[in-house]
Amino acid sequence: KKLADDVTSVAVSEDGKMCYYVIDGEELCYSKKNGKKKEITSSDEAGMKCYNKSGLVMYTISNEEEDGAYIVDGKKLNEVYYSE
Repeated sequence: KKLADDVTSVAVSEDGKMCYYVIDGEELCYSKKNGKKKEITSSDEAGMKCYNKSGLVMYTISNEEEDGAYIVDGKKLNEVYYSE
């Protein structure tokens, strides 16, 4: 099922029930079981990426001034690191 246009990055949870994706490099969303999209966060000044690493869905944001990495746990972001 198509969830959105302009998807720039995507990660699926290990159990296949949750899909996390970035739209146009700006908006991090999720969909549960191919349902309606729900936004977690957005940033129009930074590049965003979402990926699955060893069963953990990770989300990164970076621009010229700051970098951050987060673990996506359901509908929440838990910060792993942040630097300026």
